[in-house]
Amino acid sequence: MLIYIAGMLLQELGSAVDKYWTNIYKGMHRSILTGEKIRNFDKETSNCVFENPVVLSKYRDSAKELLEKIEMDTNGDWYNNKYYNGYIFSLSQYYVSIKGRDKKVEKLRALFSMSKTLMSCFFLLAICALGTLAFNIEMFINICSNLGFTTHGCEQCMDKIIMIVVFLGIGFVFKSRAKRTMRNFLLILLGTYNAILEEENKNDKTNRG
Repeated sequence: MLIYIAGMLLQELGSAVDKYWTNIYKGMHRSILTGEKIRNFDKETSNCVFENPVVLSKYRDSAKELLEKIEMDTNGDWYNNKYYNGYIFSLSQYYVSIKGRDKKVEKLRALFSMSKTLMSCFFLLAICALGTLAFNIEMFINICSNLGFTTHGCEQCMDKIIMIVVFLGIGFVFKSRAKRTMRNFLLILLGTYNAILEEENKNDKTNRG
């Protein structure tokens, strides 16, 4: 029971840190179609998910067609609107789920959640280590002494600084991993959604023929 509660609290911590600070989940799924237009398709996009301009253009065309069916305005740079992007994301997620093709998607979502939680834990540990340095709280770990370093009576300060640097470093590693996992999650999600639509269109054409 205690392990379950601890795990739940750590997950909530990860969600809070991402919502109010790192903004990985919301920031990326609300910008899946954003970026400048690459008219000649001769360079990578500034998009957070699709670097290939041809792929980005294809997904924009599919999204535009979908939005026009429900009579939403697609004039101008509609693809830079975070609410339009959020709608396309939600629709793709729902459609892939009801078609039973979401195994890979859910696996990547779980990996993202794990990375987000570990990132938050190590950032919290870095803040705690900073607190021990600021308020001169003695630590039970003597890194410098165990490694044989002499710091002229300032071993405790160096221990705390080392701990802060290590925890921050690991935290940023997991932050980078969370971003990479979220990108893969969106690639698989939109790719699966597009594949389902193409299969359905192909079947419709076959049935009509």
